[in-house]
Amino acid sequence: MTALASRLLHNPHLLLLTLALVLLAGVSAWQSLPRIEDPRITTRNATVITVVPGATAERVEALVTKKLEDALREVAEVKTLESTSSGGVSIVNIELDDTVTVADNERIFAELRDQLAAAEARLPAGAGRPVLDTKRGAVAYSLIVSVHWDGTGEPSLGILERLSDGLAERLRNLPGTEQVVRFGAVDEEVRIDVDPAELAALGLTIDDVAARLAGADAKDPAGALNSDAQRLRLTVDGELDAVQRVAAVPLVTAADGLVAVGDIATVSRGVREPPAEIAWADGRRAILLGIRPREAVHLDAWAESARPPVDETAAGPGRRPGVAVVLDPSRPPNAATGRHRRHPTARAPTRKAAGPPHTAPPP
Repeated sequence: MTALASRLLHNPHLLLLTLALVLLAGVSAWQSLPRIEDPRITTRNATVITVVPGATAERVEALVTKKLEDALREVAEVKTLESTSSGGVSIVNIELDDTVTVADNERIFAELRDQLAAAEARLPAGAGRPVLDTKRGAVAYSLIVSVHWDGTGEPSLGILERLSDGLAERLRNLPGTEQVVRFGAVDEEVRIDVDPAELAALGLTIDDVAARLAGADAKDPAGALNSDAQRLRLTVDGELDAVQRVAAVPLVTAADGLVAVGDIATVSRGVREPPAEIAWADGRRAILLGIRPREAVHLDAWAESARPPVDETAAGPGRRPGVAVVLDPSRPPNAATGRHRRHPTARAPTRKAAGPPHTAPPP
C-alpha cells in the first residue's frame, strides 16, 4: 500500500486518472442505484373470501370453510390457516412458511388458486367463487392520492367512482408503476323495487321475476361463425346493463298485452348499500388511491412522472370533486414539523374505515 501511494504521489497523471475513475464510478453507481422510501416485504399472507348468500354461520362452516381448508392444506408451504365463518360469508386467512421468499411466493399463490378452483366444484349451489386476495398484506405505498367530494350536500359517489377509476388507469400505465389499489371504491347496481300487490295479482313470486331476469341477461355466446380465414363468436345484444333494458323485460302476457318489469316495479340505478368499505379524507367521503412503483426504479423520478396525471385530473373542466396528494415521500420532509411535505392541494391526513368484504358483482 505504501508503494502504491508513493507511485501516485510521484506521478500526478496517474493520480488524476485514478481520481477520475473513482469519481465516474461513484456517479454511475448513484445514477443506477434504485431509490425507494420503504423496504419491500415478502408477502406470505393471503385471504380467501367466499360469499354464501342466505347461509347461516353453521352451514358456511360445514359446507364451505371446511372444504376450502382441506384443499388449501394440500399445499406444502402453508404454515397456518385461521378461518372465520359468519352468516353469508367465509373468510380463511393463510400464512406461508418463513422459508418462502419473493422468488417463489407467486408460484405458491398460483398453487393455492388451483386448489381453490378444484374445491369450487364441491361447494353448495349458490355459493360464490372463492377469491384469493394477496394484495392486502404489508404494503408501503409511495404515493397516496385522494379523490374527495368538495361540494355541499350528499356526495355524488358515482362521479367519485368514475373519476378515481380514470385516474387509477392513467397511473397504472405509467412506466415503472407496479400496483395501484383503490380504497373506498363504490359498486353500482340496478335496483328493482317490486310492488307486492301487483306481483300477487299476476300470480307471480319474487323467484319468478328473478328467473325472468336471469333468462333475459344474455352473457353466453349464441354461436360461432367459421370461415377459412377466421372464427368469430356470436353473442346476443341483450345484456342487462341499463335501467331501460331491465324495465322492458317481459314477465307475463295479460289481456291487454305484455306486462314488463317496469309495469309492476320501480327500476333505478344506484350505489350498492351497504358499501364494502368506506374511505374519508379531511372528514369528507373519498376514494383513496395507493400507488407503488417497481423495486428497481428511482422514486423521485417516478414521482415526478406521476404528478402530471394527478394535476390534470384536479384541473379538469367543469365542477369536479377535489383531488389531493395525501402522501408523497419523494419530497423532503418539512424541517419544522419533520413530516413529509404535501402537494399544494392536499388538506389533511386520511383515515379509512373498512366494512365487511363483499365480492358479488353488480347485475
